[in-house]
Formats: sequence, C-alpha cells, structure tokens
Amino acid sequence: MGDERAATGIAGFDRLAAGGFSRGTINLVGGPAGSGKSLFALHFAYHGASDLGEPALYLVLEEPRANVERVTDMFGMDLRALEARRVFFLIDLGEIRPGGKDRKAVVGFDELHDFLKTTLPKTGAKRLVVDSLSAVGPYYPTPED
Repeated sequence: MGDERAATGIAGFDRLAAGGFSRGTINLVGGPAGSGKSLFALHFAYHGASDLGEPALYLVLEEPRANVERVTDMFGMDLRALEARRVFFLIDLGEIRPGGKDRKAVVGFDELHDFLKTTLPKTGAKRLVVDSLSAVGPYYPTPED
C-alpha cells in the first residue's frame, strides 16, 4: 500500500504535490491576508465533496457564513446543493457560540476540540478545514497558556 493522496482539485498544486496531500495528515496553509488561503481551503473541501463524494466540514471562525457563500458563488461552487445532500457542512462557529454574533467572542483549543469531537462523527467528514486558526490565538495571551 503506497502513500494515499487527497487531491485538492487544483491541478497545478496536485501535480507539484504528487497528487495532493498525504491522506490523514494535518496541513497548515499560511500566507498574508488576501493571498488565497481560504479560497484554497474551500476548493480542497468542495472538490472532495462534489467530485469525490468525500464529506467535508468547513468550520469558519472569523468570517460570517454570508461572506464564504459570496466567494463560493463567485467561483461557481454550489455549496447549497452539497449541503442539501449532506456532503458539505459549512459551519459559522461565530453564529453558534455564546457572544459570537458580534464576532468579539473567541474560541480556545479546548472548545474547538470539544466541538470537533462531537461534530466530526455526526457529519462523517473525510475533509476538515478550520478557517482560521489565527482566531484561536488571541484566546491565549502568553505561550504558557
């Protein structure tokens, strides 16, 4: 059994990365604001759900759901159809956590862990995106925390 790959659906990247990410790995996509990190992650999740039948959970920590939907609509990604089929789950954690509607509430790693521990089995997700981990950082004022 060789190294199984999870294609992103982005042809140039998949070619450079020998077919995509190694399955079962955690991958951090970094870069400055506006560099396409979220779009890359959306494409990865969308490709898995739409083209490969791999359920995807896309967890938004900073952007409102409406902003994500606007981007996916702009790029021709029909998330609503995938959500109706229950193969794509776009969750705006800001909408469901206490104090989240004003976007001032932050989430810590423990809360994120607990949420994922209960949500991943319910969705059957094979692809997970957390956008973005920078929203978790302010919860911890020092490295010791």
